[in-house]
Amino acid sequence: MSDKNTREIISGLLNSQITGVLATNKDDQPYGSLVAFSFSDDFKKIFFATLSNTTKYKNLLENPQVSIVIDSRRNDPGDFSGSIAISALGRSRELTGDLKVKMIQIHSNRLPGLSNFLKMDFIAIFEIEVNKYIVSEGVNTTNV
Repeated sequence: MSDKNTREIISGLLNSQITGVLATNKDDQPYGSLVAFSFSDDFKKIFFATLSNTTKYKNLLENPQVSIVIDSRRNDPGDFSGSIAISALGRSRELTGDLKVKMIQIHSNRLPGLSNFLKMDFIAIFEIEVNKYIVSEGVNTTNV
């Protein structure tokens, strides 16, 4: 798979999907959470929101190493051979101040159904600095 094709797959999934499964870790115990996401134009950053009273939030503060899986599944038997998934691996950090305010607006624009959630008092916005993408097509895997 060429770098151009890989980048097109990443772009296609990020632009066509709005949710992914975030993996965090605490005390060597993995924890998966469904999150809605947005991303930077260069795909080097992925953003998501969570409430600050959740297990996810506590895990992120304790261990910022995360991954998020975004895929094209449709809950169909053909998914096993025809699905594409990306795993973005990286380090998370909570955004604060003006950067948080700006990202809440961007996140709201991409995900209007979350606008009330994003206005909650205890909302936290996290940024994942992606250091690696793993692209899976059916049974084939390519590292980026």
